[in-house]
Amino acid sequence: MAAPYAPTIHRAALAERIKDLLRPAAFPHPAADTRLIETHISWVILAGAFVYKLRKPVNFGFLDFSTLARRRADCEAEVRLNRRLCPDLYLGVVDVVDRDGRLAIAGPGSSIEPAVLMRRLPEAGMLPALLERGLADDRLMDRLAGRLARFHAAAATGPGVDEYASLNSLLANWNENFAQTTDFVGRTIRAEQHASIQAYAQHLPSARVGAADTAGSARGRCAFGLRRAA
Repeated sequence: MAAPYAPTIHRAALAERIKDLLRPAAFPHPAADTRLIETHISWVILAGAFVYKLRKPVNFGFLDFSTLARRRADCEAEVRLNRRLCPDLYLGVVDVVDRDGRLAIAGPGSSIEPAVLMRRLPEAGMLPALLERGLADDRLMDRLAGRLARFHAAAATGPGVDEYASLNSLLANWNENFAQTTDFVGRTIRAEQHASIQAYAQHLPSARVGAADTAGSARGRCAFGLRRAA
């Protein structure tokens, strides 16, 4: 059951307070080594043997975390979906609470925000570290590809899934991307680059995409589509 939350904190106010969660005392477990990693949609707190991921209250069009209910729903969806591949990594959803005027994880206090709770992975096993040591080789890539292929082969399909890989869905996503990036033309992408990419997408031979779409549907399998990360 979802916790009864205190009134929503404004994004800027929450951003200012997020560093409360870098205090070892903010956690119900030893957390000598704390670190904040920030993405466009999340605050990720590394604390001892665990990781906590909070959704930012943002709305980018392609995702909407503007309400507390949406943020909690996405946290729960991340745990439910990603446990299929990493059952020992995703531990659940916990509450960030306001305790005596400071943010803390779980325990007494007013519930403020939900957070995904995960086990912390060793830095030595991250891809950049593997690349530095020359361990991200063809054998590792083959193992990863095989694992993902088996996962997709057994994944649920049918109504509610297949339509996300349809040609119409792909075209709608592409058009949405171009519409939402228009304001960034001249800032993070040159106008000619944006126009060239859009023209390519609009004139991509539909037969190529349609053939892949038809083949995926014929196999009863979603041929395209990835879940957003971070």
